[in-house]
Amino acid sequence: MPTPAIPWLGFGVAFTVTLVLLWFGLPFARRIGWVDHPDDRKCHTTPTPLIGGFAMYGGYITGGVFLEDTAISPEILLIVATFIVIVGCLDDCWTLRPWIRFTAELGLALLLTGWGGVLLHNLGNLFGLGVITLGPWFVPFTMISFVGVINAVNMSDGLDGQAGGQSLVSFLVLFFLATQADRWQEAWWVLLAAVVLIPFLFLNAPSINPWAPNKSAQVFMGDAGSMLLGLVLVWFTVTLSQGPHPAFAPVVALWILAVPLIDVFSSIVRRLVARRHPFSPDMGHIHHLLLRHGYNKRQVFLIMVGATTLFALLGVIAHFLAVPEAILFYTFLALLVGYCWFVISKIKK
Repeated sequence: MPTPAIPWLGFGVAFTVTLVLLWFGLPFARRIGWVDHPDDRKCHTTPTPLIGGFAMYGGYITGGVFLEDTAISPEILLIVATFIVIVGCLDDCWTLRPWIRFTAELGLALLLTGWGGVLLHNLGNLFGLGVITLGPWFVPFTMISFVGVINAVNMSDGLDGQAGGQSLVSFLVLFFLATQADRWQEAWWVLLAAVVLIPFLFLNAPSINPWAPNKSAQVFMGDAGSMLLGLVLVWFTVTLSQGPHPAFAPVVALWILAVPLIDVFSSIVRRLVARRHPFSPDMGHIHHLLLRHGYNKRQVFLIMVGATTLFALLGVIAHFLAVPEAILFYTFLALLVGYCWFVISKIKK
């Protein structure tokens, strides 16, 4: 099958709009006080504008106008993205209570599944005993997956460039797998998300910016940005792993999102063991541990993005080598349990 024409106009518009919104949005955000203030739990030392998520959203929806429809209407994706960015902006400005945010996420998840039709019908052959079909549980399981990935990306947004860098790796891997399965319509929408991340990362991750390698981040994505990235990741990991001709087995998605998933699950376990609320903020995330062990921000950024790349590549290689899904699942489970045990052992000391 010949490769479809690359939608250069859509990518160009998305990149340009994101860049323009960042350029004009930074002074505007500072002027109205739309900034993230430093505290003992955060890694930055100066108030930083939270316009990044809105800028990426603007680039994504305008660039998407020039792309072809996918199997699931992109209009639904863009409408759900609008709602999720609104919730994120409200959380950025007023710090919503955990139950309010969780309720909003469940509502958006229901919108995603009920109206958007993004559903996990099967989990593949996870245990080596045959394909696991979810039957009547496919809607709640998809909703739980949505909330899990949203919070995993959000919790990884604690260091300059980390959430954006990890998401960029995931998008590029998803794009590659989609092209190999001739799922070009989905591939272009995934690549569009990577395109809007690039101008953001140049201002958010100075360690990769050759013109400002020693400066701190000039902008943050905020909850609006992390929730948007989580939405796009869930949308395409689910749609590309389901249907009669999936681009990859569902278990491969665990490896593409391994680092944020392991971090969020271990964080919940750590807090429960310490008899705290599972979603209460703390300084026990992987990037916090690395910083406390003497690594600087640039090194931690490279470690986290490097680990994301390594796990994603292992998943891709296993996919093309037709490694049994059960082996992939049990190996991932061993990594997850091993890291949780490591974290719990540190608490008990």
